[in-house]
Amino acid sequence: MQNPVHAQNPVQRQNPAHAPLDERYAAAFNMYPPANAAAPSAYAPNNTPSGVRNTRPGDVPAAPAPRKSPPAPSTAPNAATVRQQYLQGPASPAKTGGAKGEITSPDIPPIVTLFTEAYHRTITDVHTFTPAIQLAWCEALLQASQTPAFVEHYSINAERLPRALTPAELQRNRQILLEHAFKVLRKLTSLEGPGAAGAHFLLGCLYSHRATHLPFPLGGYAFLARDDAKALAHYCAAARLGHGPAAYRAGASYEYARGCAQADREAALQWYTLGAGEPAGDADCMYKVGRLCGNDAAWLARAFRAGSGQAGYELGRACEAAGDFPGALRWYGAAAAAGKSSAGEGYALAQLRLGGAYERGECGLCVDARKSVAWYARAARVQGGELTPGGSALAMLALSGWCLTGARGVFVPDSARALYWAREAVRASGGKLERAQRAVEILQLQST
Repeated sequence: MQNPVHAQNPVQRQNPAHAPLDERYAAAFNMYPPANAAAPSAYAPNNTPSGVRNTRPGDVPAAPAPRKSPPAPSTAPNAATVRQQYLQGPASPAKTGGAKGEITSPDIPPIVTLFTEAYHRTITDVHTFTPAIQLAWCEALLQASQTPAFVEHYSINAERLPRALTPAELQRNRQILLEHAFKVLRKLTSLEGPGAAGAHFLLGCLYSHRATHLPFPLGGYAFLARDDAKALAHYCAAARLGHGPAAYRAGASYEYARGCAQADREAALQWYTLGAGEPAGDADCMYKVGRLCGNDAAWLARAFRAGSGQAGYELGRACEAAGDFPGALRWYGAAAAAGKSSAGEGYALAQLRLGGAYERGECGLCVDARKSVAWYARAARVQGGELTPGGSALAMLALSGWCLTGARGVFVPDSARALYWAREAVRASGGKLERAQRAVEILQLQST
């Protein structure tokens, strides 16, 4: 009987693993190191055989193997400039004009625009009480309450305040926003039917301090003590109403003993299965069902078709372990091109694996420095010669290794650029990637 993993065909198009990636390759090597680093050398080919890595110094650590991680949230904005403007507030005094609360200044931070739009929609919905509109209003209230740029300058009516507030007044203004948000949320959870699901999910996220789905990130959770038991109760309530992400978090809570006395694999599988079915059809729940059922190929393939790049990556690993390298490359390529991620750029671990396969000549591929660098650059989230948030620290470390050693006939070594990528790997990992930190220390010593 044919192995179901091998029988699956993820895509009916050109294999992304073999697609030309010269643009990504060029972008990775147009990244400049910090101002305090030495100027990078030109990446000119040398006269040695093409694509073969130069000797790597033994004291510089190699890129570690990729580790599985859950897909990053896809709804939160990831542009650093937007976040900076959102947190810092307007550069000059804001102006309003026209109707009450209408925003006309281009310097208004995005949260003020979001809040004002939600406020006006809520006013017109006061007698109808549409769940979607009221939930968006709650989210706007919560985010505004945690944003100094809003609390210091605006009221709950979206009006600009006439003067600076005292510390006590600031606290009271924030409290008004929070009290109203929770008042509306309690009313929403009292509704019958699916209309209450979103409110239950938001309350669960707040109690677990994981409200990662909001349009803008919360500045903190100081207004609410963490309570995983209450979070689990709200997740379960939302899941029963057909909310897929809530079912996933309910399952994860039971799987990892968050909000319950001990881990319960059977209960976790039940919640994941609920979220994987109709009406939710949640891709992450399908993936977890497949994993808990012994990497069931049918469930993982179903999860991939629903949008889980992580499922495609796991199917690729299964094929590779079975020696089916063409199947592995199909799944890795499909996940790398189509999986969910914070940057909408494919699943980073699949991209990282393809970069490693081209670097070391694995999965039946020949060593190809250009394609290896291009896939690493994609996993690092290099776009237009610039880094975007959400990139893989492991991919950045691998780029550092390529820059350090060079590749015969492709590009020459460049320690300044290697140091740049090692530093970026440290930053992206929050200092948790030990090998990147060691690489930075060694490269700094070599440059002195």
